[in-house]
Amino acid sequence: MAQVVESDKVFKVIKMTRSELVESLGGYGICDHCNDSLLEGYYVAVLNHWICEADYFKWHESAVNHPEDKELEEWNFNNTKQTLNL
Repeated sequence: MAQVVESDKVFKVIKMTRSELVESLGGYGICDHCNDSLLEGYYVAVLNHWICEADYFKWHESAVNHPEDKELEEWNFNNTKQTLNL
């Protein structure tokens, strides 16, 4: 089941299965970074990307949370949560 993930850099992230992604948001369950097909991934609201676990942690390690991105991140996150009934 889809769940909100805590980020120590305060990014808004939802971990979900490919089935949840396809049924709720569309798409094919392919990582937006490495193009691998996966069964589970992370929706990163600030990027509006669904990515595999390896790419999520690689991105998160160097990511910087910019205040000017907050409004769009919040909008993406809230719409995705609503679509997933979270």
